[in-house]
Amino acid sequence: MKTFWMIILAVGILSGYMLSQQYISADRRDNSIIIPIVAVNGDNGTIGNVTFSLVPGSGRVLLDSNPMIDTDMQNTIIISIAYAQQYSNRTFKDKDLIMDFDMPHEIIGGISSGAAITIGIIALLEGKRINGSIVLTGTIGPDGSIRRVGEIREKTLAVRNAGFNMFLVPSGQSRFRNQTYTLQEYFNNTIEVREVSHIEQAAKIIIE
Repeated sequence: MKTFWMIILAVGILSGYMLSQQYISADRRDNSIIIPIVAVNGDNGTIGNVTFSLVPGSGRVLLDSNPMIDTDMQNTIIISIAYAQQYSNRTFKDKDLIMDFDMPHEIIGGISSGAAITIGIIALLEGKRINGSIVLTGTIGPDGSIRRVGEIREKTLAVRNAGFNMFLVPSGQSRFRNQTYTLQEYFNNTIEVREVSHIEQAAKIIIE
């Protein structure tokens, strides 16, 4: 009986060691990038983060499923990854890309975070860092263009209230439609609002 329990104990220790080694290997991240994103839930803008990491793998994209990611966001991620690899001239075919969304929403949807996601992946692939005091909003085109988003006033308010220094918005959206004053003026110059039309412009400002 004593020999039986010693065998069970030895098997348990060996199994635990093998599992721990697998976990350590899977979590051995080359580097990680955190980029802020802004969304609107109802009438209120909210700030969250996306963390990008690379681990040894086979070119898979792994998304955190809590909160859930809707199909529009998934399609945006596909475009973002394709353009980021083209822009940086680098791939992660021997790595897995992990994207961890931290947002106070049950479901993350829409396409307005496409530009920010693209910038995060570019910085990760190039081994560079992000200026965390800047928030970028904009949809992403296959050619790297940054396109219009909705609810820009609510997003600007959320970015300002969260203490960020600068908000990058798509071209033509730093002003209220049919009005002569800018978002920056509307918020009494408490946040700098700048327009960008392409990922290349945004990268020069955000990526360090």
